[in-house]
Amino acid sequence: IFAVKTGNKVFDNAEIFSMCYTSNDKNIWCGTISSGLFSYNIGSGKISNYISNDTLSASVKYQSILDLTVDNNNRIWLTTNGKGLVYFDRKSHKFTEYNRIINGNYVDDVVFSELSPDGSIWIGTFYSGVVVFDPDIKTFSPLSKSKILEKNTIFGIVFDNNGEAWISVKNNLYKYNMQRGITKKFTKCDGLLKELNAYSFDKDRLGCVYFGGRE
Repeated sequence: IFAVKTGNKVFDNAEIFSMCYTSNDKNIWCGTISSGLFSYNIGSGKISNYISNDTLSASVKYQSILDLTVDNNNRIWLTTNGKGLVYFDRKSHKFTEYNRIINGNYVDDVVFSELSPDGSIWIGTFYSGVVVFDPDIKTFSPLSKSKILEKNTIFGIVFDNNGEAWISVKNNLYKYNMQRGITKKFTKCDGLLKELNAYSFDKDRLGCVYFGGRE
């Protein structure tokens, strides 16, 4: 919509795909397609680019950072296509990969991530449906009692004010009750658009959830 030039050529020319904010240090964090992770401090205007020479950090640079999530302990998690979920330590500036589910399968085809009301991180993937990650004990698990969503490409996840998850795929929308593990499906017959778009979802201050798409 508009462009702001900071004078930092690398940052100004970066293709920013995702953003988040950490209130304790007043940093805006920017995930890019091929230039790594940036932080912009609102108070000082300082811009930092986090790429080091070790193998993992170099691999993060050249993988798309599709999403950024801040958990309840102000930890930053990068969603990448190819390296799965990556934790960024703000003190040491190190990156750590987390991409293996409990049964040994890899979860590296991550599309985006969303913080749930219980503090877990729900991950939407291209081929593995919804995967739940516990940021405290660093473990993955499939979405329990939801065989319907296991093989779908996930386009969006939004939690409403009742704690229920609304999960979009290309042609359908699902409401998932976390306590009971019950999934309800909505289709075009319910008034849904013919096709939903990836990354096109949000919730307003009143708790209404929105999904973008086309007829």
